[in-house]
Amino acid sequence: MIAARQHVKSLLNIVYRPEFPEICLVDFYLPDTDSPAPLLVYLHGGGLEAGNRHCSFLYDLPEKYGIAVASVEYRMYPDAHYPDFVDDCAASVSFIRSYAREHLPYLDVGNRLFVGGSSAGGYLSMMLCFAPRFLGEYGMKPTDIAGYIHDAGQPTVHFNILREHGMDTRLVRIDDSAPIWYIDHTPKPEDVPRMCILYSENDIPNRPEQTALLYRTMAHFEYPMEKIELHYFPGYGHCGYLQVNDTDGINVFCKTAALFILGKK
Repeated sequence: MIAARQHVKSLLNIVYRPEFPEICLVDFYLPDTDSPAPLLVYLHGGGLEAGNRHCSFLYDLPEKYGIAVASVEYRMYPDAHYPDFVDDCAASVSFIRSYAREHLPYLDVGNRLFVGGSSAGGYLSMMLCFAPRFLGEYGMKPTDIAGYIHDAGQPTVHFNILREHGMDTRLVRIDDSAPIWYIDHTPKPEDVPRMCILYSENDIPNRPEQTALLYRTMAHFEYPMEKIELHYFPGYGHCGYLQVNDTDGINVFCKTAALFILGKK
């Protein structure tokens, strides 16, 4: 459990999949206001085998920027396998949108619902963004989301999915479990949601190169690149900026995410 902050309200341990009540939980961190607020659904990292929804750095979003957060926990290895964790995240987004409409009507989930994640969570946010079938199972489209934050995610087959199939985790493979697999046509500009992509100089081996491949593949297929932000963090290791504050005392990731969500540079 993480400590509360001033001017932030919390709703904790809400079950979004009744069939997995001990695992499929979401915590809301809400600005202490009734003014209309955007909502970020955040998917934690941990290689699809570790981590949890208790991410204390996220409190900067409601406290400093008035952005609500729904932090999601999902099934992981060894108890789950692909595509269980992707399906959980799709289910969570659908549940959170419905829950907010019923219980938190000041959250603007009709126009300002965002999805993002870091590391494994970045892979999961990419899958929801690029593979329409997952949100489609819950009556949603990727463009029902105002924007996606893909933080240091793996756009090729995730290394732990490779391990699940008995393969060397260093391999670069592309199949329908890889987000980049779904970039296969030139979309209409209105069918492409806004995206914010983050990566760092000293990231996991091959992650910066794969991030560049994702970005350049979208450009090659004539995606509207003005809707896609690319943020490079020199000097940091993998997701190192998640636990670092800038000179204003604001978490580096949260400031980047907030400026994207609020449409500011």
